[in-house]
Amino acid sequence: MRKLVAMLLMAALAASGCTSGKPPAGPTPPPGGTFVGALAGSALLVAVVTDGRTASGYVCDGSSGTRWLGEAPVTGPTITLGAKDGTVIVSLGAAGDALSGEVTVGGRPFRLRAVRATGDAGLFVATQTVGDRRIEAGWVSLGPAVQAGRVTGFRGAGVEYARPAPFLDTRSLSVMLTDVPGGPIRLTAQRVTDPGFRR
Repeated sequence: MRKLVAMLLMAALAASGCTSGKPPAGPTPPPGGTFVGALAGSALLVAVVTDGRTASGYVCDGSSGTRWLGEAPVTGPTITLGAKDGTVIVSLGAAGDALSGEVTVGGRPFRLRAVRATGDAGLFVATQTVGDRRIEAGWVSLGPAVQAGRVTGFRGAGVEYARPAPFLDTRSLSVMLTDVPGGPIRLTAQRVTDPGFRR
């Protein structure tokens, strides 16, 4: 009789889901890597780089919408990044081997699915100092034919110019600036894999 009661009790516990001592699975943390995507209804391309501990990114349309997203810790299931001036906020979580969520640009929300960057896709940057001038360029590439880039020239403490960057060959990683002060200047870009690349 006792054996029958024990069996019935175990069956009841199993039916209620109380037999396991394991806590329920928590939210999936964001995967590490570089992820890129486009905002529908906008010219903006987005790149996010994360190693699972911190993340950073770049939002670029080649024009005035371009913003760097400063490095921030990843403390839960969501990556939250923002532009220094507060005009862009990115909030993304894991979606399989991709990132999905919302990007707010100037108060307007956009949905974003950013996929893992492979091949010609990724985030690329170039910096160079020529005399008293410093040049900084960034590109988000979704593939061999889709990218957005912005080049900014600094002189002293101020911005001397900012304009769309020439198309970057992501194989040679080389680009020539011909229409800038002090030009022509050849820049050599690098693929970004470390979220702390702008430290």
